[in-house]
Amino acid sequence: LVRNNLALARSCDLGVPIRLIRGAGGDPAFSPDSGYRYDGLWFVKQYWREPGKAGLDVWRFELVQGEHGLSDSEEGGEIEVPSGEVAPLIRESVRRSASRTSQLADFIKQEYGYQCQICETVVQVPSGHYAEACHIRPLGKPHRGPDLATNMLCLCPTCHVRFDKGALIVLDDLAVFDQIQGHKFGTLQIADWHSIDRNELRWHRDHHRLA
Repeated sequence: LVRNNLALARSCDLGVPIRLIRGAGGDPAFSPDSGYRYDGLWFVKQYWREPGKAGLDVWRFELVQGEHGLSDSEEGGEIEVPSGEVAPLIRESVRRSASRTSQLADFIKQEYGYQCQICETVVQVPSGHYAEACHIRPLGKPHRGPDLATNMLCLCPTCHVRFDKGALIVLDDLAVFDQIQGHKFGTLQIADWHSIDRNELRWHRDHHRLA
């Protein structure tokens, strides 16, 4: 991830909108007849790497339109902090998403005692322990991973984010490799009852490889 691709990825990770400008000559359903057109604020929902038509890897970015009430600060001027809302309105929305089986996720976390399978941390909170069920191959478009125990891990919030973003990958010998630091981070711990689909781990590794 470099230059414009890196900027888009950071926009996704930080939840910062981008300003979309469309030029003529593209898909007629979206492009202006001539020149350029400003299409407002959009957000990068997700990004991933996949083989392109020429055989080389390319980065894909899914954009969704929205407004967060952000304004540009003047160059060299004071930083303008968004005002926010004292009593934010509750807005109802309807969206389509892949259905997740919460019972399965809860089972995975409970059976691991809420211990992260990567760093072995148990996060303690006032109500007890906290962990997250992570899908190795994400559900829904465009990846369409299965909502099965073979495609799930019990992770702490930090390892979950790093795994989802590809900072951590799992090698064939179950060694967890830190792609940012360039060294082994640990070993994926797998309980005897938990059968993990190695093809899903391979998909994750190929999908997020940095080199």
